[in-house]
Amino acid sequence: MLWVLFAGYVFLILGFVLKSAAILGRQPDDAALHAWTAGGIGIFTIGMMTRVAWGHTGRLMAEPPRSVAGMFALVILSAVVRVFLPLILPESYIIWIAISQILWVLAFGWYLIIYTPVLISPRPDGKAG
Repeated sequence: MLWVLFAGYVFLILGFVLKSAAILGRQPDDAALHAWTAGGIGIFTIGMMTRVAWGHTGRLMAEPPRSVAGMFALVILSAVVRVFLPLILPESYIIWIAISQILWVLAFGWYLIIYTPVLISPRPDGKAG
């Protein structure tokens, strides 16, 4: 589950690269903003939610649900669609936003499905919390 945080850092760096390109007039400024938010913050959010919920409910960090990688992939794909596809095919801007939104909702919905039972059930180690 740790690798997803590195993916978030990649999007933070990409945000600075895209901001530099925007300052030079090579592209719109919103690509950098979305790299930082949808990419960086979004990926960090799902990454930390999965790690913290799993660890603080007494489960082994080395044995996360297998579907966690799918959640991460959906958020990363959502960020890629939101940041890069409008730069490549700007005439389909609304379609890219819609696809990105759908991927985002699927990822966080998947989190709810997998983690709601984890968060409302007793800890497997028997400790309070």
